[in-house]
Amino acid sequence: SFSDLSRLKKEYHADFSIAINISPKTLTQNPLIYNLLLKSSYYGLDNSQIELELTENFSVYLIDYIKEKIHVLDQNNFTISIDDFGTGYSSLEYIKDLKIDTLKIAKELVDNIEEMKQDYSLIASIISLSKALNLEVIAEGVEHKGQLEILESLGCDLYQGYYYERPVSFDALVERYLQPDNLYNIG
Repeated sequence: SFSDLSRLKKEYHADFSIAINISPKTLTQNPLIYNLLLKSSYYGLDNSQIELELTENFSVYLIDYIKEKIHVLDQNNFTISIDDFGTGYSSLEYIKDLKIDTLKIAKELVDNIEEMKQDYSLIASIISLSKALNLEVIAEGVEHKGQLEILESLGCDLYQGYYYERPVSFDALVERYLQPDNLYNIG
């Protein structure tokens, strides 16, 4: 939450960011950007610390409106990503035209990267596409070393999943990573 992020910054001098999943429908609601700006300002956050993860399943009928909203968010330094990329029906043309920063490869593809040649090929293509469009690419759902090694060999930028850490509460985060004895564990 915004308050937790603010506490991390003020009390622990830790520079974290948060990701918020939003649907295309939510993006089209008028108060969204205003509320994000208001909360960010209230908690003393830099907008670049807030990543908005847009699901890939947006309607072609809303694309112009979504582009407009993403442009406003970009102008206000929010980070925009397409979440679960590779499982929806987005046209590559829309990805090119949207002002996004990151593509997040869907966990469903990462799950089978070692066994299914098609998933390996799709992920390799997504990473190549991301590089060509100057986008950061994150693999979601990395659960073991074999997946990580393949993704590294393909040039994936970042990884998230249980291989690194399961979700933790605010207190557990502070206990594990922000105590003086544990500061070397932050990755």
